[in-house]
Amino acid sequence: MLNDWLSPELSRAWIQLIRDEGDVFRRAFIMPVVQSVAAAIKADSQYSSPHAMKEGLERFLCRIGESKNFPCYSPMDNRLLSSIVCLDMGAGEGYLGRWLCRMGAEYLAVDGSPHLFSFGLQAAKSEDLVRYRSWCGDFETFLDVTEPATLKWEPSERGDVDPSKINLIMCHAAIEHISDQKRFLTNLRRWILKNCKQAVFLLTTLSPEFFHRVFLHIPRERTASEPFQARLPIGCTGYNVRANPKELTETIQLLERSGWRVLETVRFETSHYPMFLWNQFALAVGRNDFPEFGPFTSFTAVPTGD
Repeated sequence: MLNDWLSPELSRAWIQLIRDEGDVFRRAFIMPVVQSVAAAIKADSQYSSPHAMKEGLERFLCRIGESKNFPCYSPMDNRLLSSIVCLDMGAGEGYLGRWLCRMGAEYLAVDGSPHLFSFGLQAAKSEDLVRYRSWCGDFETFLDVTEPATLKWEPSERGDVDPSKINLIMCHAAIEHISDQKRFLTNLRRWILKNCKQAVFLLTTLSPEFFHRVFLHIPRERTASEPFQARLPIGCTGYNVRANPKELTETIQLLERSGWRVLETVRFETSHYPMFLWNQFALAVGRNDFPEFGPFTSFTAVPTGD
């Protein structure tokens, strides 16, 4: 992982920018597909759906189209995802994890930033989310551990974690910060085959074109510090998915070369979202001239055998 995220100043700026109640990008793009994939896994442990993400996104767009308002994600049914055990590689400040825990999922956060790690733990503790567990360290170290059951998760008083129960693995907008993506994806696949009975991988890539155009021009008063804008570590390794057919093919080929079978791909195009929602985005980031394609592309995949 890149060292930028180890900076406490950058971590604080990120937490301030996200604002737990106002992360419109994850609420509009990532959370609908995560909830749909997790629900499909709960319904069928032998998950092989080529449509779960698209169906979840369509339901979301239909709901906001009818209500003419941004949906509220809480309060949640704390049994909705009760059989889901989610490992999140690059969990950041734990926003998605706390949301999943409110629906009954068990959440295992992995992140290399001690500052984001601590924030996530404290935020989960303040809500008494006992299913939220966290491990701080780099991905390579985590995947190289011979006996994952011996990993020291926090809070430590809640005991060990059984990796065989993990059935959803997520990596949202983190692969861009890994210098050798193929090695990471290959090692993750091997880790799943060794330690998990059945798990689905949900990968979300980001478009540096979108984020550099939008985030680098956020008014300074909206961030905790200037360095967040000056040193925003998005797409720094050169990994770049702009959601056009050529680059989508390259991403799928990367997954396949790393031993994954891709089940579904979802592109987020700005034209699919109603104007009032883009107005929400404009209020959040202080601008309204968004590119044709949205900030993310999501993929579901399952590991193939060696």
